[in-house]
Amino acid sequence: MSNSQKPNDRTPVSSMKETIIDVTPIDVITRKKRRGIPLWTAVVALAALAGISASFLWFVIHHANDERARMEDEKATWEAEKQTAEIVREKSAEETKVATAQFQQKIALAMVQVARVGYEELLTKLRSLTQDARSLRTSSVGMQVAQFPDLVSSARRLYEHDLKELADESVVISRLEGERRIESQIASMTSTDGAPDATVFQTSQADAKWVTREDAKLDRARVLLTSLISEARIKVPPVGSTGGTQTLDQAMTDMAIQEAGTQQRAIVNQTAEAMTKATYTTASAESDRIVNEAKLQAEQIRAAANAEAVKRQQELDLQKAKLQVEAAKVRVAVDQANDEARNVGLRARLKDPNILTQLAPLTTPGYLQVGDQNSFERQPISYSALMQSGAFGRTDAGLQRLIHVVANGRDKDRPRLRFSAGWKSRPDERAQIVSLQQLVIELGPTMVEQGLLSP
Repeated sequence: MSNSQKPNDRTPVSSMKETIIDVTPIDVITRKKRRGIPLWTAVVALAALAGISASFLWFVIHHANDERARMEDEKATWEAEKQTAEIVREKSAEETKVATAQFQQKIALAMVQVARVGYEELLTKLRSLTQDARSLRTSSVGMQVAQFPDLVSSARRLYEHDLKELADESVVISRLEGERRIESQIASMTSTDGAPDATVFQTSQADAKWVTREDAKLDRARVLLTSLISEARIKVPPVGSTGGTQTLDQAMTDMAIQEAGTQQRAIVNQTAEAMTKATYTTASAESDRIVNEAKLQAEQIRAAANAEAVKRQQELDLQKAKLQVEAAKVRVAVDQANDEARNVGLRARLKDPNILTQLAPLTTPGYLQVGDQNSFERQPISYSALMQSGAFGRTDAGLQRLIHVVANGRDKDRPRLRFSAGWKSRPDERAQIVSLQQLVIELGPTMVEQGLLSP
C-alpha cells in the first residue's frame, strides 16, 4: 500500500472492520452455502429403503402364509387322529361286548348241557327201573320173592308207594326236549353278540335241582328192588312153601285180599258188639212199655245203632287216614329240613378261606384233568372222574391217586402241593392228604352244585 493509501491514524476502528468484511472473497461464501446431502444420494437411499421395506413385507406375508398352512396341517392331523381314536374305541367296545356275550353263552351252554345230560341219565335209569319192576311181577325171580311174606309186604310198599312217587316218563321226556331246545338256541347264538336271557340260568339251575331230587328217589327205589332180589336168593323158603310156583303179582294180590278181609272182620265184630250193647240198653229202657211198642222201638233203636256204628267206624277210619297223611307230611318235612340243614352247613363250610385254600388244587380252573387228559377249556377238576379214578379209596393206593392229581407237575394252571416219595411214613404229609381226601368226599356234591368242581 502506498503512502497515500495508508489510513489515517484518526480513522475509527469500526470503519476499518467494515472495510475488511466487504472485501471477503465470493467463492468462500459460496462454498459455505453448498454444504449437505446431494439429491441423487437421497433418491438412492429412498429407493434402497423402499426395497428393504418391500422385502420385509414379503417375508412377513410369506411367513404368515406358511404358519397358517402349518396350523391347518396340524388341525387336519389332529382331526384324523381323533377319528382314528374314536374308531378304535368303538371297535374295542364292540369287541368287549362280543367277548362278554360269548362268555355268557359258554356259561349258559354248560349249565344247559349239565341239565340235559342229567335228564338223559334220569330217563335211562327210569326206563330201566320200570322195566325191571314190571318184569319182577311175573318172572322166576319174583316167584322166589313171593315165597316170603315179609318180602311180599316190602314189594307192596315198593309198587304202591316208592314207584308211584317217581316222575312220569312223559314228564321227564318233556323236560329233556325243553333242555335240548334251549341248548340248540344257545348254540345258534355262538357266532353272534347276543347274550342269553337271565331266565336260562334260573331254569337250568332249577332243572338241575329237580333232576337231583328225582335221581335220589330212583336210587332209593332201585336199592329196595335190588334188596328184594338179594334177600329172596339168601333166605330159606318156609315149611309148606309152594316152591316158587306163585308169581309176585299174585302174592301181593292175595296179601291185599287177606288184609281187606281182616279189616272187614274187625269192622263186623265191632258192629256186632255195638248192636249187642244197643239191644241190651233198649230192652232195659223199654221193659215197662207195652210189648208191641217195645218191639217197634227196639227195632228202630237197633237200626239206628247199626247205622251209628257204621258211621262211627267211618269217622274213625277217616280220622286215622288223616293222621297218617299228616304223619307222612311231617316225616317228609323233617327229612327235607334235615337235608337242607346239612346242605346249608356244607355250603357254609365252602366259604371258609382255609378250606378253599386246601381245595384250590382241585377247584382252580385249568386244562389238565384226571388221567392226564386235557379239557377243551379251563375248568375245575371233574368230581366224577376223581371218583372213577379211585382217588376216594380209603387206602394208600387211593391217597396216591389223589396225590397224583394235586401234585402233578404238568399242571401249570393250578396251585400244586408237594409230597415226598416217602409220604406214607411222614405223619404231616399223610395227615395233609387224608384231610384233603375227606374234604372232597364230604363236600364233593355240594362243590359240583356250586360250580367249584366240574360234574
